[in-house]
Amino acid sequence: MQINLSTLKDRAVRVIPSILLIVALCYLFQTCESNKSYKAALSASQEETKHLKNQLGRITASHEVIVFQNKAQQKQLIEKDAELKAMANEFANVKSTVKIMTITKFDTIRQTFEVPVPFDFERIGSIENEWYNLGYKINQNGLEIEPFQTWTDINVVTGFKKKWFLGKKYYTTDVTATNPFIAIPEVKSTEVQIPVKWYETTLFKIGVGVIGGYLIAK
Repeated sequence: MQINLSTLKDRAVRVIPSILLIVALCYLFQTCESNKSYKAALSASQEETKHLKNQLGRITASHEVIVFQNKAQQKQLIEKDAELKAMANEFANVKSTVKIMTITKFDTIRQTFEVPVPFDFERIGSIENEWYNLGYKINQNGLEIEPFQTWTDINVVTGFKKKWFLGKKYYTTDVTATNPFIAIPEVKSTEVQIPVKWYETTLFKIGVGVIGGYLIAK
């Protein structure tokens, strides 16, 4: 079978520009989708947290997940928060972050002394600082705290850590409370990996572009 180099050359001249055009259109489409996703992510980050009653009868705080298409977009948001930025710097690759604000409040706490103090007295005051505040009243009969309130931010970072540059990666979740009086005794983290469908892969999209370019040129 004799190969006609002139014919192949003519086909290549017709096919290659079409392929390049389709690849460029695919890239432009992906760029537009990335920009749309970034704008959607920023919009989601500005939405208010919703509160609803769950099946346990308790109140759940719910917020739409902010999805970024690349690390640069994610990094731009993380760097706006000093706490998250410091935690993320310990990871080789950050998969996700969560920031939670909690408030713990007791309206009244009463403690009656089993044996009253053998003289009358009363002290009333309050304590306020960066991490909690309370009002108190104490007398010969007992102690009353009204109210007591404390708060903290909970920062969660999940990703891959490495002990050294060429070391093994460890899939890890770090949880830190900003309030130094609040401890986190235990953390458990799970993830369900959903495989990407074959027709959603970049390789498939490039293949479609190449075949489409060839058919257009032909």
